[in-house]
Amino acid sequence: MATSAINRKAALPIVITTPTPVPTSPPQPTSPPQPPTGQGTVTAMIEQIFGSYAAGALHVANCESGLNPNAYNPSSNGGSHAEGVFQILYPSTWMGTSEASSSPYNAQANILAAHQIFVRDGYSWHEWSCAP
Repeated sequence: MATSAINRKAALPIVITTPTPVPTSPPQPTSPPQPPTGQGTVTAMIEQIFGSYAAGALHVANCESGLNPNAYNPSSNGGSHAEGVFQILYPSTWMGTSEASSSPYNAQANILAAHQIFVRDGYSWHEWSCAP
């Protein structure tokens, strides 16, 4: 009787499972996306700062400087020169903004100053020759 029980067990199929390999270390993250550079960055900043007025702001900034934070107009206007993305007169107009301690060539500071001037003037572009 013991032999027949052994024979029945031998007739059953043998199932072998292969374990799924467990990674030894977590996957390495890829490099974080880099912020856009050049005009894309300036455009994104203008859109963020000006919100629903961004279309007009982009028109003015593109016309004034080509969205170039380093734009400089050598023509003097009362001893000031138009500088940066929105070509804000430096030092005269620039010094009257909350960004006076920053460089007018700092794109974000220039855009913030332009927005401040725009709001101060009743949401008007009359300070710029490229008004939409």
